[in-house]
Amino acid sequence: MKKQILIVFAVAIAMQDVMASSATKDDVRFFQHFQRDAAQSSVVYVEGSGSYAKYDDSDLSATAFVVQGGIPLAANIEVGLGGGFVRVKPENGSSESGLADIEIVGKYHVRDQGNNRVTVGASLTLPIGDEDIGQGDTDIGFFGAIRHPVDNKTVVMGMAGLNFEEQGDDDRETSFQLGGGVIYQVDRQLHLSGELGLHTEGDRMALTAGADYQTQGRGRLRGAVLLGLDDGSPDLMLQAGYLVRF
Repeated sequence: MKKQILIVFAVAIAMQDVMASSATKDDVRFFQHFQRDAAQSSVVYVEGSGSYAKYDDSDLSATAFVVQGGIPLAANIEVGLGGGFVRVKPENGSSESGLADIEIVGKYHVRDQGNNRVTVGASLTLPIGDEDIGQGDTDIGFFGAIRHPVDNKTVVMGMAGLNFEEQGDDDRETSFQLGGGVIYQVDRQLHLSGELGLHTEGDRMALTAGADYQTQGRGRLRGAVLLGLDDGSPDLMLQAGYLVRF
């Protein structure tokens, strides 16, 4: 009898997690806030993407190929990883290319209140990147994020963070990070998203509009357009990728 009660209790907890994940649409990832988000995954997920960015003020363009994803280590603990290759080309002059820094993000998913997802986390960049493309820094960050279902089709997200960004030799600047977003379910396969992100260091602020389309199986086709709203952000960035859940 005790064994049966324990089985029923375990099944009830699992169903509660599935319902919460569905309500907050955790399978759909944001673009600017791919890692700094409250979404929780019970399986490993990986996304490969490419992007093209244009900086009109500095006459630069940048092409990047990025691989990022997450690994659940326990019921409420997840580790995110990301890295890639970047090519920077000035309008006049030779281009530079190299590896980007690897980012490691640890996330703890706080016990949810109702259908809300609440997450706190910390990040660290490993300075393996090429300094010629603005990489090679050790940055540390802390953040908190929440996802809240407005109704069965709409989810809103908010996050706030504090970053300590390396600037040159033994110089570190403090940057506040704020972000918000919304996901809207068009049909069973297609979701649309919008995001606004702000970093106080470097005058970075951008608006993103994206689409996420679930293919057969566990794959998702994803694309976004980013518009820069401050001098430190690209004036325009196009991004396309494919995310797989294992």
